[in-house]
Amino acid sequence: MASSKDRKKVRIEIEFWLDDDGSIRVTSDAGPDFRIKVRVEPLKRNGHPEFYRRLAWLLKSADATAPDQ
Repeated sequence: MASSKDRKKVRIEIEFWLDDDGSIRVTSDAGPDFRIKVRVEPLKRNGHPEFYRRLAWLLKSADATAPDQ
């Protein structure tokens, strides 16, 4: 993990993939607690449609398994 010179930003590597339940899982080696599910449904827990669509687009662009959106 590295911070910027002004110490206002941090850069980490993440991994994300389409999970069996249709959510997108996000993890990082930055720490064991850095795990989250991102869902497309706005009213569900961890629902964030715009972030979900962007992650789905990145999965598709990388020729990885992606949701049909």
